Amino acid sequence: MQVVNVHLCRSRRRSIVERPLFENRLIWAGIVAEVALILLVHYAEPGQARLGTAPTGYVAWLLVLPCALSMLLLEEARKAIVRWRPFLDAWFRTRNGSRPRKTSRHTIVFVQASSPRAW
Repeated sequence: MQVVNVHLCRSRRRSIVERPLFENRLIWAGIVAEVALILLVHYAEPGQARLGTAPTGYVAWLLVLPCALSMLLLEEARKAIVRWRPFLDAWFRTRNGSRPRKTSRHTIVFVQASSPRAW
């Protein structure tokens, strides 16, 4: 799921298919390192002995796939809504701790609220 999430977080508005998949080599290096660590911890004897883990069955991995797919579909739907109605981007951003402040008729600036009194 983290592999899907890292690709979804690359842009707040643009779809995952609008950006080149292999554009950022550091992301792919991180994905390779993450998968290598998972394989080492779960399936290699030294990792299992050191951390006290057991191999994960294929059924557990199959349960993760629908969750990752639903995360992908929901985030792509959110991005489509934001592209369709850009003013909704302000509504989505206020749910993450930043609040919109209107500076002119067409410009919205987001200010991170440090305390409840800042509202």
